[in-house]
Amino acid sequence: MAKLRLDQIKKTGKEPNPIETFKKFHVKKGNGEFTTPKAQTIHAELKNKEDEKLIQGEEVNQFAIYGEGCSKRCEDDRRQEKAKNDEMIRMLKEELV
Repeated sequence: MAKLRLDQIKKTGKEPNPIETFKKFHVKKGNGEFTTPKAQTIHAELKNKEDEKLIQGEEVNQFAIYGEGCSKRCEDDRRQEKAKNDEMIRMLKEELV
């Protein structure tokens, strides 16, 4: 991702749009489909937030929108994964007793 950002800055002189960068990293080359339904959902949510701000006439900070959307998702995923792991450990301990 850092290489893409640097290339984009060299080309355009400005930081790349993080929402579109997210899309570049989560779309298959060739057919343009998202790699997972979850990636497509996250991208749609980010675009919707961006569009809402534009419609309301507010300043659009794509970095803030991206940070809010992706950070929350990652945190939720980590929590779910931890819960699954904790449950598996609990079951394994019960089997050993």
